[in-house]
Amino acid sequence: MRGNVKLSASGDSGIPEVVSDPQGEFVDTFQNLGVCVVQQCAKIHQQENLPLDAGAPLLCAGITTYSPLKHFGLDKPGMHISIVGLGGLGHVSVKFAKAFGTKVTVISTSLAKKQEAIEHLGAGSFLRGDTRSGLNMASTDNIY
Repeated sequence: MRGNVKLSASGDSGIPEVVSDPQGEFVDTFQNLGVCVVQQCAKIHQQENLPLDAGAPLLCAGITTYSPLKHFGLDKPGMHISIVGLGGLGHVSVKFAKAFGTKVTVISTSLAKKQEAIEHLGAGSFLRGDTRSGLNMASTDNIY
């Protein structure tokens, strides 16, 4: 054990480079260094032409939205799903749902998001979520 990192019998931390905090001690928390040792089967390749700051959000927001869409079977072409909110996760949800071939309705209380949802992200429709009449018009396979 060195700092908070468990070392193998040979003294290897499993981390390709020596990683330490400013005091020179190993730290194994995501908050401090963003280091995570994973098994080979869980490793992904970061394309060289995709900057880390552009690709990193897909590792968090991507799996946060992709996993439940797949788990609950909301990835079938032709399905009609509604996505509530068009913040960071909502954006990624719409993109995945469209990539799966589903019809997407975005529900938001912000009318300002309508153009973005339909013209930029490809949602099929937009409903105001702060009006009863808007929500009564929704007829979808699932609300996500």
